[in-house]
Amino acid sequence: MLQSYKRQTAWAFRDHIDVLVVPSAPQHWTVAEYAADPIARNKANGKYAQFVNQVDLCAVAVPFGTWTNPKGNALPFSITFIAPAGRDTELMRLAETFLEAAAARGSK
Repeated sequence: MLQSYKRQTAWAFRDHIDVLVVPSAPQHWTVAEYAADPIARNKANGKYAQFVNQVDLCAVAVPFGTWTNPKGNALPFSITFIAPAGRDTELMRLAETFLEAAAARGSK
């Protein structure tokens, strides 16, 4: 089954996707929430990217700004760029370009 997913992923990136961008984590949990069920919380944190290594992809996470929770607290938020394995250098360049553009936008 995993080999089938690898083939489908390779086909998708070859013919349709240059880079995939996903949230790095689905939400923020409190320390108490983690302590109550650490395995489930860690599993949930991989919701958008845990498949990366399994289907031979590479990824890099970068800060994207903040998210304000219902209590009004600004919490950090990041995104993950995903590409085929072996494209690490190009992916890092994209991440650096993104960070530079974000910094320039923030300084205006």
